[in-house]
This record gives sequence, C-alpha cells and structure tokens, in this order.
Amino acid sequence: MLVHGSSNDGKRVMKQICDLTAIVLAGGKSSRMGQNKALLDWHGKHLIRHVVDQLRPVAKKVILVAKKPNDFGFLGVPCFKDLNPASSPAVGITTGLFYSSTEFNFILGCDAPFLNVVTVKRLYDAREDYDVVVPASDHGIEPLFGIYRKRCLAVLEEHLHRGIFAVRQILKDLRIKVLPTDSWTQEEKMSFFNMNTLAEYDSAQRYIQRRFLNYPG
Repeated sequence: MLVHGSSNDGKRVMKQICDLTAIVLAGGKSSRMGQNKALLDWHGKHLIRHVVDQLRPVAKKVILVAKKPNDFGFLGVPCFKDLNPASSPAVGITTGLFYSSTEFNFILGCDAPFLNVVTVKRLYDAREDYDVVVPASDHGIEPLFGIYRKRCLAVLEEHLHRGIFAVRQILKDLRIKVLPTDSWTQEEKMSFFNMNTLAEYDSAQRYIQRRFLNYPG
C-alpha cells in the first residue's frame, strides 16, 4: 500500500477501522474542469479508482455518492444517487450518511489524489464525542475532509429542507472539533489538495513527477 510521506520506502500496514465508512463525493458539476473530474486519468487508472483504492486499507466500507451512479458501476462499490437535485457537497454528505450503516464516516471528494491514510486515522482518533472532526489548513477548516457521525444526518436534512446548502454554515449547528495541522508533514497536508481546473490537474501531475517518481520538472 502506498502511503505518501509515511516512511522512507513509502509502505505501511494499517488496520482497517471497522466502524468507519468512507464516503466519496462524486456528484459535482466539474464545470471549471470542463470534464468529469472523477474520470480523469491518474497514472493509468481513473482518478476515482485511485481515490477508492487509497481508502480501502483504512475504511471497512467505501461508498460513492453521485448524480449518475451508473457512471461508476466499474468500481464495484455501492454507489448512491444524490437524494436532492441541488448541486452541493452538503447534498452528497447527507446522502452518504443516509445510506451509511456505520456510526463514523470519512467524507472525501473524488478529486483529492494525495490522500494519506495516516491523516484519516488521526482524525478518527480525535473524535471523542464530537459530531464532526475536521482539520484546519492554511485556507481554514476542511469540511470535505473529515469524520462525520451518523447522527449529523438529522441536522443536515433540516438545513437542506430550509434551503441552506453551505456546508460551513451547517457545521455551526454541530459539535465540531478542529484539528490543527501545524505539526503535519507537507505530504500529509497534501491530502487536502483537490483539483477543480485543468491547471490544478497539471500541477498535481508535476508534483507526482517531482516528489514520488523523481522526474525533473
């Protein structure tokens, strides 16, 4: 299992968390990318396949949430259609929690290629009795990279019913623990990196070449 920045040889064995479901959000419009981000090529495989493969060692279950579930049948994991037609990550989180059978759930977008599973375990270990545990990056909290308890579902549903779709606004009505990342390595912080444009996609490819494949560029 490749774990970016986890050790000198890049390998680490990690035990799956039995009461954790990884929920991958793949329902965005990808309007700035100009094509479906989830189906971008990532070193010989679809990006969504890469993300799912990265999650398997840490989460007992992996599910997908998408506007068009049939597009992802090739993955061999449960894929559920958004319960609300609105295009918002809050809809994806709500749908994922609705279908999840575990108390704890890790939320991640389909456009995050540099997941370090050590960071998932770190968030999980900090859960205590909080509803949500999210890290704080240089850009603020990362609500699409966090642990959400199943009980968050009622609050999310209520806000969607009221027409409130901003995740950060919804989080104000939940008990949140924000985990500082000052001591995290740069590779661990890259877990938050996501790709919304072709320029960011190209940047990610160059990062892989420089950091992990030892290519010039």
